Amino acid sequence: MDTAESALKKTYGPNSEQVHERMSSLVHMDWFSTVGTMRNRSYTEEAVNGCLQELQVEDCKVAWITLDQLHPTLAQFALDKSSLWQRLQHIPDDLHQTAEASGRDHYLSTTIDSVASLVFHDAFAGAFKHLEDNGESIIQLAVGSAMYVATMGCLWEVIADLEGWEHNPFRALLKVYEQGHCLIGANQQSIYLI
Repeated sequence: MDTAESALKKTYGPNSEQVHERMSSLVHMDWFSTVGTMRNRSYTEEAVNGCLQELQVEDCKVAWITLDQLHPTLAQFALDKSSLWQRLQHIPDDLHQTAEASGRDHYLSTTIDSVASLVFHDAFAGAFKHLEDNGESIIQLAVGSAMYVATMGCLWEVIADLEGWEHNPFRALLKVYEQGHCLIGANQQSIYLI
């Protein structure tokens, strides 16, 4: 094992290669570059549907909205009525408990710090560039969404070799951002993208 590989394992644990690979993909994203366009929508929808399938959320569908529809759509959101959110809301606690039980909880905080430093500034710059006309609250929502998905995608990799955690649904959701689109939320049986 070379020095770099050893340092990664010490920082991110036995799955350091997967964690590092996921983080590396974040560096190359052109955040929010295609919001409001038709570009790569079918590929993006396939990725989201793959995530929904992995999470076993069968009654949720992808809904695209225009930038003009953002504020009225967001005003109607009620996460507590979202079938997707019912599944997602427990994942952070479950992930932490699994990491703690396997002696990997200390890798989680290191991963969170690393993802935050990799994503925040570039995601904010992209959101500001492509969503500035929609207001500060939309910029914050886009950055928060990107941070959540990126962080969960990387944290999942910390324990992805453990039983029940082999399939990381956040990999699929990260493809939304890789394509320059943005997940803005979920409401009832829909997951909304721009």
